[in-house]
Amino acid sequence: MSRYSTMKTPEGIPEWRQVEAHLDEALQKLTAADRQLVVLRYFEALDYPQIGSLTGRSQAALRKQLQRALERLGNHFKRRGVNVSGAVLGSLLAAHSLCVPPASAAVLAATVLQIAPLAAPSFFTISSRSRP
Repeated sequence: MSRYSTMKTPEGIPEWRQVEAHLDEALQKLTAADRQLVVLRYFEALDYPQIGSLTGRSQAALRKQLQRALERLGNHFKRRGVNVSGAVLGSLLAAHSLCVPPASAAVLAATVLQIAPLAAPSFFTISSRSRP
């Protein structure tokens, strides 16, 4: 490994490419509920009220769960040599949520689609009415 592999940007934030290199693996290490929350918040760009309506959980509970999930992800990255905290990781994910999704985005989306109908079946109901 290069001695520069964990270099930081001038702002002190690990380079996105370092996080991105381990992101798929790190997400797979999370529980299904934590992974669903991370996907909905950062890849689907839903806010806490929207996630709360899908999952039936309070915004405060979702914030705490997401904070803990980000810390678990941060710990995974630290074991891979990328020194990033959960808070910084949340910022990186938010900043890059509009970028091209990782290769396993289809797997993550499938996970959400498997779990979400259990929480809110009407969210995925397709209307038979045609649009005007």
